[in-house]
Amino acid sequence: MSNPIFEDRDSLIKIWSVERRSRDFMASLMWENVKTFSTLISALITADIFFLRFLLEDMGSSFQQHLVSVKFLSLILPTLIMAMSILGERELRREYVRLLESIVHLAKIENLLGLEQKLPDIDGRVFPGDKYLFQRWVTDRMKFKTSEDFIKSRLKGYNMYTCMRIIYIITFLVGLFLTSPFFLSY
Repeated sequence: MSNPIFEDRDSLIKIWSVERRSRDFMASLMWENVKTFSTLISALITADIFFLRFLLEDMGSSFQQHLVSVKFLSLILPTLIMAMSILGERELRREYVRLLESIVHLAKIENLLGLEQKLPDIDGRVFPGDKYLFQRWVTDRMKFKTSEDFIKSRLKGYNMYTCMRIIYIITFLVGLFLTSPFFLSY
């Protein structure tokens, strides 16, 4: 027995519209993730460099009283930078997977709506070599047997996620580099 919701085009179009908004929202969340974590990490890097200045310069006898605190901060702040980089990357990945899930839902609904059927042969049609309305998407999706295969393939290669992920890799390395004065001071 089939589900009546799949036979009602108006319901499918409403579901498709909601999924489109969901996809757009997930993409905007990825950008918000990068902006938020980058701001927090930048503040931590700035604070660490401020305290690093005290560690590297001889500030006289008053500095000697606070040397332990400054050394402690020169280890804690870079550790926080590295931790924030890891958390930001994990959250970015989670949001990207949700974005891909929305794309999978859209593909399934588009198929049910008949948007992935071959175009009729009409004389004078624009792009007569294209067989489908969404040519690139349909031929790309045909490569995969399951939605899990599609999502796994999109987590690799050159795409929006891997480009954004580089920011977190770089900030992690900056945090690692900023720990060196702590170890050099002993």
